[in-house]
Amino acid sequence: MSLLDSFSFQVAEEPTDERTVFQKLGALHLLTALALVAALAVGALLRRRRQPPPPIAPAKRTDGDGLTVFYASQKGHSKNFAERLVAEAHGRGVAAAAVDLATADPDRLVEHPRAVFIVATYAGGSAVPGTEGFFAECTEMSRDFRVEKTLLAPLSYAVFGCGNSEYPKKDFNACARKLDRAMRLLGARRLLPRREGDDLDNALGEQFDAWRPDFWRAHDRAFGAAAAAAAARGDEAYPAGQAGGRDA
Repeated sequence: MSLLDSFSFQVAEEPTDERTVFQKLGALHLLTALALVAALAVGALLRRRRQPPPPIAPAKRTDGDGLTVFYASQKGHSKNFAERLVAEAHGRGVAAAAVDLATADPDRLVEHPRAVFIVATYAGGSAVPGTEGFFAECTEMSRDFRVEKTLLAPLSYAVFGCGNSEYPKKDFNACARKLDRAMRLLGARRLLPRREGDDLDNALGEQFDAWRPDFWRAHDRAFGAAAAAAAARGDEAYPAGQAGGRDA
């Protein structure tokens, strides 16, 4: 090869080497940018995991021995009844809070020593939308041989069902029945027989008002001095009405 040919070959090769260098630099910059994005994403995920989760079923209780009124509401009856019972409890000097079962965690029921469950049953005997998980987990826990059958021994409870006898008999107040059974199988103490309300003639409110005195009598018998002291102060302890609960 002549000197001129050699010079021409080197000139032709130099641009190719320069492009290669730029390509490598571009790839390096791209990899650096991708690594930075990944690091930021991982950091954000770790920060989010470190944040404490919101409370599942907050209860505005002042003494750790208050009354929690859980409700599962389809048409609003259960929620209304729960709020009324809470207001009545406050009037009797009992700390109380209403909690939607859609936000409740069965694993934390043991934290509620006194509870009332006011629950509606949806079409086909199913749980009200949003509360299916709560009922399913309670039933599963009651059947699981690995779960202690004294798990809920500290809990005293009552159940008022909001049903309609237009539904087939097997579906009438099905959720109230299943929940009552699960509570008993897990060792909770039932304050009084389950009441199965029937909205067939739009008399559910009257039936709830008739049940309330029985509930407060049972509550006062179970918890004694504190509740009795509230009644002694002249609070309206027992509104008029008779309860005709059905048990199973």
